[in-house]
Amino acid sequence: MTIIDDFISENFHFFRKSLEELIASKGISSTGEGIKDTIDYVQSLFSSLLNAETKILKTNGNPAIYASIPGESPFTVLFYGHYDVMSPEPVDKWNSDPFKLTEKDGKFYARGIGDNKGQLIAQILGVYSYLKLNEKLPFNVKFLIEGEEEQGSVHLPDVVKKYGDTLLQADLVVVVDGSMHESGRPVLRLGNRGLVSFEIKVKTADFDSHSGNAGNVVENPIMVLNKIINKLYSSDKNCVNIPYFYDGVLKPTELHKKWIEAIPYNQSSVEKRFGVSNINLNKEEYYDLLMFKPTFNISGIYSGYSGEGIKNIIPNEAIAKFDIRLVGKQDSALIMSNIKKVVEEFSPFATIKEFSSYPPSMTNSDLPYIETAIKALEAASDEKIIVEPVMAGTVPNYVWTDILKKPTLTIPYANADQNNHAPNENMDKLKFIRGIKSSYYLIKEFGD
Repeated sequence: MTIIDDFISENFHFFRKSLEELIASKGISSTGEGIKDTIDYVQSLFSSLLNAETKILKTNGNPAIYASIPGESPFTVLFYGHYDVMSPEPVDKWNSDPFKLTEKDGKFYARGIGDNKGQLIAQILGVYSYLKLNEKLPFNVKFLIEGEEEQGSVHLPDVVKKYGDTLLQADLVVVVDGSMHESGRPVLRLGNRGLVSFEIKVKTADFDSHSGNAGNVVENPIMVLNKIINKLYSSDKNCVNIPYFYDGVLKPTELHKKWIEAIPYNQSSVEKRFGVSNINLNKEEYYDLLMFKPTFNISGIYSGYSGEGIKNIIPNEAIAKFDIRLVGKQDSALIMSNIKKVVEEFSPFATIKEFSSYPPSMTNSDLPYIETAIKALEAASDEKIIVEPVMAGTVPNYVWTDILKKPTLTIPYANADQNNHAPNENMDKLKFIRGIKSSYYLIKEFGD
């Protein structure tokens, strides 16, 4: 047992009670329920436990919470998390009250326990533990905790632009969110794929028409939509046709390949996780597709009659929803602009509605902070760390790398099977404790 293990053990009742109270505050960003209570509670934790200077940063939506604790050197680390949670629906699928912390079989269950309140309070308690055991921080620590992550972080870029030269000035950003590797080993992520998502609607008439009376006279919106899709993507060549789409796609470096080689990979477990039986990829191919290749996905198509039997109609409209994952230095704004130009060719029938546009984010693999973070996480876990050059999913880390222009490390504390956004969201009790230790050792190692 180390000094931090002893301290956590002696204070765990208090730590658990703090987590329980944070969970009970709710903080559902889609409805606003409990947002003020959650802000008040998080701000009180910063003030009472860390003696931090705090500010509430107003936005056009839910405000962000800023906290600052001075240290003995000018080096500054900014920690990011979020206090908002998803709605718990469907509540009847939960085995316990989603806003009452429940412990069973070594896991905590509650809405937001993994995403992101358990991880957030583990950060705070890790810094608190360091202060109690060492009196002073070795460097400046700042927190920015937003309240709209579950709604796409729509106002986070504005906050970073407004306060980037003042409150948010830092040498390094550490994002504590997401899930560990499915093996249970800790993960350090250096980047993530970007995202462009949109909807194309084709409307050729005010209402459905009889396919005999109107056939060859009224345009079929499904066929028009199919023409648009073929302009965007070639199924024959298995490639995207959007102009300049592949500009900025980068190949993995030798160091990336070395890190990937150390990541566990089991084809059968991957097939089981995705519910398929035909993933014929070796490890290098699998991770190359997830980390360094963009995607073009149609997530839904809606039109016409899909009930029993047949209905002889020409539908009046067809809708398709798309999401595209971007990598490397692909330009999300340019790609979205070129998609709109393709859709405009089919005016007045076709219109497009943009939902989100996040550029990919990447931190240089030769950053000296990486080895320091690895040392800290391995001290906290007694396990070999997995380094992922790129996360397959999308988070708004571009606000740190592209707007704040600071290197960014993503370190998730939650287990891979946390069921975030679903009923019975959970966090392993030991992973919660490891999260506290990870925050403690990050302070210790970056201070040495």
